[in-house]
Amino acid sequence: MKSREHVIFKRSYRKKKRQNGSQIRMLFFLTCLLFLFVIVEKFSFLKSLIKPISIEKVFAVQEIKDSSFLLSPTLTPTPSVIPLFDTDSLTVATPTPRPKADQPLAETPTKQVLLNSGSQRDFCLNVPMLLYHHVQPLAEAKEQGHAQLTVDSGIFDEQMQYLVSNGYNTISSDQVVNALLAHHQLPAKSIVVTLDDGYDDAYNYSFPIAKKYNVNLDWMVPSGLLGNPGYMTWDQLKEAAGNSLIHIYNHSWSHAALGNVDTAKLDQEVMVSNQQLESSLGKKITLFTYPYGTFSETTIAYLKEHGFIGGISTINGTQQCESYIMTLHRTHIGNAPLSSYGF
Repeated sequence: MKSREHVIFKRSYRKKKRQNGSQIRMLFFLTCLLFLFVIVEKFSFLKSLIKPISIEKVFAVQEIKDSSFLLSPTLTPTPSVIPLFDTDSLTVATPTPRPKADQPLAETPTKQVLLNSGSQRDFCLNVPMLLYHHVQPLAEAKEQGHAQLTVDSGIFDEQMQYLVSNGYNTISSDQVVNALLAHHQLPAKSIVVTLDDGYDDAYNYSFPIAKKYNVNLDWMVPSGLLGNPGYMTWDQLKEAAGNSLIHIYNHSWSHAALGNVDTAKLDQEVMVSNQQLESSLGKKITLFTYPYGTFSETTIAYLKEHGFIGGISTINGTQQCESYIMTLHRTHIGNAPLSSYGF
């Protein structure tokens, strides 16, 4: 029979063993927490290094989107080399699938940093130049996959009616450029309405509305894309251009971005298109509209050397100045009343 002292010792030993086990488990738990804390701190440090890069990339992408407004399809010409002025050898440029924008057209004017500002001696005019792409029923545009580029034809009708009812005087881009060069004032509430890319809905919808309200429209046309599905034909363009309300301008041959291209590319995109438009329409064209809103000093110098006196960008703004006559500003219009844009 075990003694009382032996029993007490055994119980004490077991209790102490349990306490030591608890302490070991607690130490292991604390060690795990410390290790986890170190890992989290290191991850946070790495994240702090990576985050600015990610944000920078986001802003870079957004800047590209803003410069072109996500509103123009990517278009690729069929021929690889086109000799200047040899228009007989040209085939129709072939559009590739357009990228889908993340968001539809803004319902209020897009804010964008101006690339130029007028000097104290500069001559400037406050003339809004409205920018549209597709004009057609939105249901139809959704079926065709470009609703984000579209102002509903019914809303466009209301917008043109608004201009007329509120005393706006629709003029052409030529009139703006000529007034800037001559330092002449324009009639009060002058405004320009532009439609880019030569889509067939410009002929089908905007042209009848222009005649309905007797408003001037400027169509910016990439000549090599005429005749493609979704684009107007040469016959439609000629018919519209025969009306004094419709003004046609060079928007390149295949809608190629011209911000960083060589002279050969500029010859093809600018001069071939100009020859096609001038010979087909019988009108001299001295203004150029930049595809995607992209341009460079080289592009502008080329245009000036080849007789162009004005250029039209996608930079947001309503003030037009002689100092940036080669990058006139426009205001993107969406499916909202024009009064919401401050007009």
